[in-house]
Amino acid sequence: MDPCGVMEPANTFGAMSTHATASRPDHLSTPLAGARAQRGAPRGVGLLRALAAGLAAGGLIIWVTDLRGVSCVLLAVGLGLAGALAAAWTVPPAERGRPVLVRRHRTGHAAGAVLAIAMVMAVLGQAVLDGLSALDALLLAGAAVMAAVAVTLALGRMGRPRRALIVGTGEVAHHLMGSLSGGRRGFEVVGVVDDTRLPARDDDLDAPRLGCVRDIDEVVRANDVDLVIFSFVGAPDRELREAVRRARAAGAEVAVVSRLFEGLQGSLSLRRLEGLPVVVAGPQGPSRGDAIAQRATDILLSGVLLVLAAPLWAVLAAAIRIESPGPVLYRAKRIGRFERPFHMLKFRKMYDGAAGPALTMDDDERFTRMGRFLAHSKLDELPQLWNVLKGEMSLVGPRPEDARYVAAHPEAYREVLRVRPGITGLSQIRYRREFEHLVGEDFEAFYLQTLLPDKLAIDKYYASHQTWLLNVKVLVWTAVALLRGGELHLSPLASHVAFRQTRRSTRDLSRAA
Repeated sequence: MDPCGVMEPANTFGAMSTHATASRPDHLSTPLAGARAQRGAPRGVGLLRALAAGLAAGGLIIWVTDLRGVSCVLLAVGLGLAGALAAAWTVPPAERGRPVLVRRHRTGHAAGAVLAIAMVMAVLGQAVLDGLSALDALLLAGAAVMAAVAVTLALGRMGRPRRALIVGTGEVAHHLMGSLSGGRRGFEVVGVVDDTRLPARDDDLDAPRLGCVRDIDEVVRANDVDLVIFSFVGAPDRELREAVRRARAAGAEVAVVSRLFEGLQGSLSLRRLEGLPVVVAGPQGPSRGDAIAQRATDILLSGVLLVLAAPLWAVLAAAIRIESPGPVLYRAKRIGRFERPFHMLKFRKMYDGAAGPALTMDDDERFTRMGRFLAHSKLDELPQLWNVLKGEMSLVGPRPEDARYVAAHPEAYREVLRVRPGITGLSQIRYRREFEHLVGEDFEAFYLQTLLPDKLAIDKYYASHQTWLLNVKVLVWTAVALLRGGELHLSPLASHVAFRQTRRSTRDLSRAA
């Protein structure tokens, strides 16, 4: 029986061993010495940071503008202090120095502060500085605010990490602990609180279970918690509302993960509707501006690359014809945007008339020697630039697939094929050496049942988050992956994608050097 009064499964929560033997305060973790004193001084610390930001901003302005005289110094100090006040207004307390809940600073507020300070300077500045123009006033005000914001953020990073408590032990809680543990992102996860416990996971997350939801205020005080994050919890809504009230009364900030977030893709924002906080999900797919920019980029780059690659086309075409008779180009029937079929162009890699499975392995006997070179170098996809120019494909997008594979996963492809297929894309980077992932005697069945669903999950992310900027990132990631190696990481839970170098590729680079 769990100390919270709930029957536990036999295999419980793995590495997150229980440090609380009862739910009363005297059985909770020992309070940290002097922790209350640290949390009791934010006002004084905030004042010192504001003064430091103001003085630093004033000194920077004096250095940049080469001002002279006592009046000029007073102006610089006044500007610095005004910038510090603007920084305190534009940078929320939870964001100062750490990329916590909301990472975007209030840019609009900062711009408003710059304009207000510039207007005051334009009116009163003549009494201090001769010949101060409106542009000078605007530049000085902008420098003051930006310098103060930078100093405020830098000073914020010097403090101790924010101590976070996670409420819940499910998938969302594990994702948060994996992302925030170890002092990364300015956080220190002190533990978890929940009334139920889940079976052990493979993740070795060292976060103790500190008690039950009903004891959350005592846990917050005992462990000097700054932020309580409510993930998906099995407790009733009435108990959760009471737990949120207690956590805030104990002096902690509260963040709540919405239970609806898994069904919301694309851009999310928190707004107020008639005074009520609501999560707003934008429409799926790119905006009209992004769509125009993407198509313009496709036309420009594909046209330029077709012209520049014309000599290479001639060389490759001659090599293909010399080695084996047959056409230079291979026309593969694929399913494109809105499930419309089209013929995708590729340089022929196989002997003319070769039959067999649609998928190819590294040692495929149907490859010519030139075809094997084309497959490894990815130069066989060069003619697809013509498909891009015609509008059948894009430089970036999901991989165009055969009709039988699309028919095997109709629901997933209905979502994926809202966008144009691409020469490169997130799934192509993730599985750029696809033949290495094909295992078993019936590798085509493995591809259809195992590998293709994984690729579709990545392509669905792209279809929901497609922007011109993401396309640019994918093009850069493709170049890095081909030249230096690297891996694409996608979190299905948090709907986040990132690309980073692998340790193996870094070692290879050091050896080569």
